[in-house]
Amino acid sequence: MPNRMSVSKKPGTGKKRTLLANSPAFTVMLVGVTWSVFCFFFGSLAIADEDQVVVQVRANVQVDRNDIFLKDVAQITAPAALKEKMGDIRLGPSPLPGKEKKILGRRLLSMVQAVKVMPVDAKITVPESIQIERASQSVQEELLQQLFDRSVREVLEDSDFKVHPVRVFGTNQFPIGKLSMSVSKSNELELMGNVNLQVQVQVNGENCGRLTLSGWVDRFVPVVCAIREVKHHTVLTGEDLTLKTVNVSTLSGQLVTNMADATGKQTRMTLRAGACLRSGMLTMPPLVQKGDRVKILARSGKLNVSTMGIAKGSGGKGDQIQVENIASNKTVVGRVTGQGTVEVMF
Repeated sequence: MPNRMSVSKKPGTGKKRTLLANSPAFTVMLVGVTWSVFCFFFGSLAIADEDQVVVQVRANVQVDRNDIFLKDVAQITAPAALKEKMGDIRLGPSPLPGKEKKILGRRLLSMVQAVKVMPVDAKITVPESIQIERASQSVQEELLQQLFDRSVREVLEDSDFKVHPVRVFGTNQFPIGKLSMSVSKSNELELMGNVNLQVQVQVNGENCGRLTLSGWVDRFVPVVCAIREVKHHTVLTGEDLTLKTVNVSTLSGQLVTNMADATGKQTRMTLRAGACLRSGMLTMPPLVQKGDRVKILARSGKLNVSTMGIAKGSGGKGDQIQVENIASNKTVVGRVTGQGTVEVMF
């Protein structure tokens, strides 16, 4: 009987394969492989996104320096070195503090592309226009009032005065930074009535503009006043006058503030009771009256000649009057030099 080769199957082989495919270990292995493929794929996308340059320009921005740069108006996503270069692209001067300006989106895009720093595949989003506001600060009016008061007090010192609220003229808008102010000096005569002080404003040590402070200053000064009504051509005495403290800010003319400057002077007009005296109201009393016989002194070098004459007018010391030479009947002009004396030059 011929020999036959037989191959016997191991019992249970097919069943084991089925069990392996459905086992928990196989499921875990399959999930792990799937997760690895997922991470590799999306990780590659993330790496690609990190290299993508993205520029998003805002429609409304505020700046606080003299020039506008791309980093001031846009959010830039790019590698650090490239981001710095792109951020430093200058877009033009900033508006004045507190003011605004508009840049068209197409104009901004043109300026950025002209620099040729941004990659060609960069993604940039630009609004139709960009509104740019310059940040600013102003000087508080309370501080300006204190500055005005202090400036007046430094000049007038112990004088009796009163400062009224000031008005501020000028653009009270300045760049952000450390503010400082200085006032132009004024002399004492100006610090009464309507007073204007010029204020130089500095930010971080640099001049940034001027303000004008305008205020009213009342000054109270002793002034020589008439006690009672005084007639025209009266020679004043101490009984006619008194010192009275008045608000001189509302008075015009050169006021007389010393009794000695009024006593012995002659009035040019009638003074009402209580009137404050001004230098223009007074004159020296005449040393020569019209019709008086006077001595005429004529000088020429070392030659002195004297004769008698008749005064044709009245005058005090230093006044010029006409006199008639009695000897020659000629009329000449001379200057009153003393009581009954007129000097002429020839």
